[in-house]
Amino acid sequence: MVVGTGGLRRAQIATPVQSEELMMRRPLSVWAVRAQGSYYIFTGAWPLVHYASFAAVTGPKVDVWMVKMVGLLAVSIGLSLRLGVLRGVLSLEAVVLALAAALSFASVDLYYVLVGRIGEIYIVDAALELGFFAALVGSIARRWRR
Repeated sequence: MVVGTGGLRRAQIATPVQSEELMMRRPLSVWAVRAQGSYYIFTGAWPLVHYASFAAVTGPKVDVWMVKMVGLLAVSIGLSLRLGVLRGVLSLEAVVLALAAALSFASVDLYYVLVGRIGEIYIVDAALELGFFAALVGSIARRWRR
């Protein structure tokens, strides 16, 4: 709260974060998030465009509607990440989304491969997800050490 004229209190309106400390211009981080966004758009659209080939590679699924819903969510995340680095600047929101999505997909992939619910092809996806995560965390760590 801030004090306005006449001693009245009014809420301070939050503005988008513009400070250099919370924006990243590191080529590795921008490249990693661009690649991650593109990967999500491609892999998310795949079961929507041609489910038969998706199922042939990844294995049969019981709930096709859920595969399509996850596909739509992956496309949505991918579009958000690509827009988040459109000008070569990576916002804090894009960083959080990229890290959270990579860990979410990787953890689900690894858990369900280990319990035998999904095919081993998902280990490849988990490895890519962890690669996206590591590239971004590494770039952030180098920036903070400076």
